[in-house]
Amino acid sequence: MTLWRAAARRVRSAGDRGVGLVEYAMALALVALMLVAVVESFQESESDRLESSGARIGTPDLDVTPTVPPTIPPGGGDGGGSGSGTTSVVVSSVDQEGVENSNAHWTASVGFHLDGGGTPPEGVVITGTWEPSSTTSHTSCTTTASGGCTVSRWKLSNSSSGQKVPDDSATFTVTGISGPGYVAGDGVVGSTYTIARPGSTPAP
Repeated sequence: MTLWRAAARRVRSAGDRGVGLVEYAMALALVALMLVAVVESFQESESDRLESSGARIGTPDLDVTPTVPPTIPPGGGDGGGSGSGTTSVVVSSVDQEGVENSNAHWTASVGFHLDGGGTPPEGVVITGTWEPSSTTSHTSCTTTASGGCTVSRWKLSNSSSGQKVPDDSATFTVTGISGPGYVAGDGVVGSTYTIARPGSTPAP
């Protein structure tokens, strides 16, 4: 009888240990499931935060207005320019010439040499009018790399023709100067240049 009771106690003790192990294993499994849930929740939260941050990278802040310093052109002008240039152009020298072409005609020319802040301005257009006016004339010219160009009035009457009143002189008046990055300097627009007929002196 004693052996039976001892055997029964051993069986109950082994059973208790088995139940304890099962409960322990279930508790571990429950803790593991809770940890997995917490980790997944954290991962989703971090993923959302990173996506939100990435979407904002490179996006301009519409509340901030960029400050652009004003551009102030150093050169001025007195008309004839566009008003948006940066360098004032002046006439450094002029070559005036009257050339007799034949007994009936002669040609008047004005060669301009411009200066744009110490540099010959290329691509500047000089416009003007001739007196006496005629379709046989250049009323504008464009400066080359040397800063120079020439306007001409040809087929002016010569006194030796004997057919009409001679043109003792021709006058060119500058009406405008314009070009890429240039404006007319003081006293350029409105300047007049008078060329005498070869062999004559124009009236004062």
